[in-house]
Amino acid sequence: MLFRSAVFCEERPKQMELHLSNLRAWWAKVMFDWRSGFQTLNGGWQRAQAYFDLYWVDHGFLRTIYGNEYEIAPLVFRRAQPSPKDIRAFAAKGGKTIINLRGVGRGGPYLLELEACTALGVRMIDVRTSSRNLPSRETLLELADIYAHAAHPLMFHCKSGADRAGLAAGLFVLFGGGTLVAAKAELSAKYLHFRSSPTGVLDRLFEEFGESGSQDFLEWIKTAYQPTEIEARFHANRWGSVFVDWILRRE
Repeated sequence: MLFRSAVFCEERPKQMELHLSNLRAWWAKVMFDWRSGFQTLNGGWQRAQAYFDLYWVDHGFLRTIYGNEYEIAPLVFRRAQPSPKDIRAFAAKGGKTIINLRGVGRGGPYLLELEACTALGVRMIDVRTSSRNLPSRETLLELADIYAHAAHPLMFHCKSGADRAGLAAGLFVLFGGGTLVAAKAELSAKYLHFRSSPTGVLDRLFEEFGESGSQDFLEWIKTAYQPTEIEARFHANRWGSVFVDWILRRE
């Protein structure tokens, strides 16, 4: 009887994780199908859908209260998904470049951002990253090249400004010759990043570099960085996963 109880206790969390994973996949498909219905901003109805998507589906109404924006270096900013109003404010202060860490998208946030950047002469660079998986070596080298050549003022953002923006900020610090301590500080609860959740895998990138003993971050990326192996060594807290996936709805 005790053995059966132990097996049940062990299997129950696994079943819950499977159900949550299936539910998340279903919701992602629903959002994909819905956003496929307005892939342009032609017409008032499509524009209304795009704004509804930005402010209510994508939680933009919360970002009007707190945009999670910080200046991490002179004329270099990190933040949550900007609205057209935010982009206008950035351009009015001389903003030149926006790095969109969400990649090319279908919904309102992407379409409205692209439209605003095009109208205001702000260069928009799309780099698809994930809050739950480490970027590939190629993506890291792409970011290093962008950082080296992009015109400032520069802004990079993800959805909430917490995870991918934090990783990008830490990378900016290290690629610029900053310290590992300063880079790791960009992924912290101050920015609403929670390392006990699946997004904590991003912290492991900096930790693995520190543990390697290497003094050259870029060289370590080129020769020793193994994202798949790092991910395999990381295990998130189950309740942290529920909090980030279903309450905060991180991508």
